[in-house]
Amino acid sequence: MRSLTRMATTPAKELLGVPQEIEREYALSRPVSLEVFNQARRFLPGGETRSVTHYAPFPSVIDSAAGGRLVDVDGNQYLDVLNNYTSLIHGNGFGPITERIVPLLSAGVAFASIHREQIGLAERICSRLTSADLVRFTNSGSEASALAARIARHTTGRRQIVMAEGDTTAQFRPS
Repeated sequence: MRSLTRMATTPAKELLGVPQEIEREYALSRPVSLEVFNQARRFLPGGETRSVTHYAPFPSVIDSAAGGRLVDVDGNQYLDVLNNYTSLIHGNGFGPITERIVPLLSAGVAFASIHREQIGLAERICSRLTSADLVRFTNSGSEASALAARIARHTTGRRQIVMAEGDTTAQFRPS
């Protein structure tokens, strides 16, 4: 067992067992990603737009995607197992979705008012999901969560919201 003093002075990579040779191989196979990442650091905090997509020593920079495959700026290919955290559940450039969207692009893609396509989508959702009488579209998960809290407060008349934070599984004890 390592002493606490040794652990405090040992680089995290060594503690995790990540040999420097693996990082060197990674960097050598992604020179363009490294160059673009260094450029990104000039304009994006930490060189990233989302902390969950950063990993040491630097993230691969994605150039394109099709279906469930991603290609970085160095030509390395990856299987997309995250699907942008489920927002792209059908993959990138899914034919039926692309065919439907392309003709609409010239008419505009975001409006600060209702639009016939939006109303049609809401109608289809309500007709397929019998528990939904009305639909509210939001711009993000944060906006959806805030709206859900407002609706819950309005519906119940209660002002407080209960929120789980941190690792709650460690405290669970089955009876």
